[in-house]
Amino acid sequence: MEQRVLEEEIVTLLPIERGIATMRFVLGLLRTDMILHAGVVYRDTLEKEATHEDLLIPNTGNFVETPYDVECLERMPTNTSVLTASPKI
Repeated sequence: MEQRVLEEEIVTLLPIERGIATMRFVLGLLRTDMILHAGVVYRDTLEKEATHEDLLIPNTGNFVETPYDVECLERMPTNTSVLTASPKI
């Protein structure tokens, strides 16, 4: 109970301006919110704080079809699931 209250208090202290907190910090708070079953209001606040601009990587390939490297974003979940499915050595 104390942890959830502390987590919710941290969310209320986030700056109102989007993009101020780092994406890693916001996603860490979001993960913690979900583990602690924090209120929907706090989860919504964090989801709005996480801007897609933080994930966009400029496309620098020779044949630029899009301004951002969309394929990189598509590979991230696949690569993560492969890493988590791999046996630990």
